[in-house]
Amino acid sequence: MIKKRRFVVFMAAVLTIVFGSLYVVACKQFVKQYNQTFYVVQVGAFSTQDNADEMVTKLQSNGHTPYTYKKDGLIYVLSCLSTDEQEISNEMQSLSSQQISNVKRDYTYTGSAPLSVDTMLAFLEGNG
Repeated sequence: MIKKRRFVVFMAAVLTIVFGSLYVVACKQFVKQYNQTFYVVQVGAFSTQDNADEMVTKLQSNGHTPYTYKKDGLIYVLSCLSTDEQEISNEMQSLSSQQISNVKRDYTYTGSAPLSVDTMLAFLEGNG
């Protein structure tokens, strides 16, 4: 009788592991994973909010859309986030012609949410 009980418990554990694994594999099929490169034009990394705000104002007054994010005690100011390298190149030329220093950075995003400006900024705060 004890051997039969042990066998039943053992089989229950094995079936739980097998069906649990199949469930995880099946769920992964339905969750789309994005793996995409995106680019940013960074115009500064500042240790004070005042300096970052000054750059944001300068970008706005020159017709650019600024973005900011905080990481490791710095405030990063960006003027463009895109998956299109040509858009990034155009932005860099425009900034350079206005004598605003800039640098292109590229990142590889992997996640379950589609890539958007908000997703890119969240990624940068967590991984950039």
